[in-house]
Amino acid sequence: MSDRLRELLRQRTLLQDHLAWLEREIKEADGAAQPNAAATQPPPATAQPSSPPAASTMGPMATTPGPTDTGSVADDILDKYRVKPTSVQQDVRKGCFLYFTLGFIVFALGVLGLYYALRSQ
Repeated sequence: MSDRLRELLRQRTLLQDHLAWLEREIKEADGAAQPNAAATQPPPATAQPSSPPAASTMGPMATTPGPTDTGSVADDILDKYRVKPTSVQQDVRKGCFLYFTLGFIVFALGVLGLYYALRSQ
């Protein structure tokens, strides 16, 4: 069996295990199943590769999912750093005027420097 085929089979097994865990979590959230310690942990992978895979080949499904309320935590963090669009537009506008002014000053100093340099000759 080639390494690619073995890796594909391992990934398929991981996805099937993850889907089974998701089904159990959905049933538990609906109240159809009683929560227990075994239902909250995803089952271990049934197909073990002959050598441990590198971290880059494991993919996102190899880790256990986080808590179910991550959406509200993420929204709280995003709200903390959210800026009004009008504020961003004003900052960009001020930055453009600032760069234009600085560029004009550098240009004027360059012309003035050339004027004095060529005048003395």
